[in-house]
Amino acid sequence: WIGSHPNLKPCDVAPVKYSWFGGLIAPNDYSSSKSYDFRWALAPRRSSAPLDTPLALARQLEDKVRTDEAKTFQEYWYLAGQIQKWHSIYGTVPREDSWVWKWYPRGKEWLEGWTRSGEEVIRELTTPYVDENEGVP
Repeated sequence: WIGSHPNLKPCDVAPVKYSWFGGLIAPNDYSSSKSYDFRWALAPRRSSAPLDTPLALARQLEDKVRTDEAKTFQEYWYLAGQIQKWHSIYGTVPREDSWVWKWYPRGKEWLEGWTRSGEEVIRELTTPYVDENEGVP
């Protein structure tokens, strides 16, 4: 949980194009760096973050999800879930100038929704994409 607070400003020491997670999301690409050439910078440096589940999305699937408007608003691992987590645990979300609003898909809409509606933003932004029979056997 130490890295979950919404005011966290993450850093990155790996100047490579993809993750360092053993090819779970995408093959490591060290072409932009020597493998031990660490350089500190604010994160995120890459366009994709590692998911912390054993069933992590393949990069191709993630790219497909990022271009599906309904999924970008409904996906728990994107801002719908993150806002729920931050609000329930910490009672707040990241500040307006946080990196999360630029990095996550539809960040601008989520930030505007939070500013306008507070915790109701999740219902407000996800409801238009819910089939009323979804989840009914």
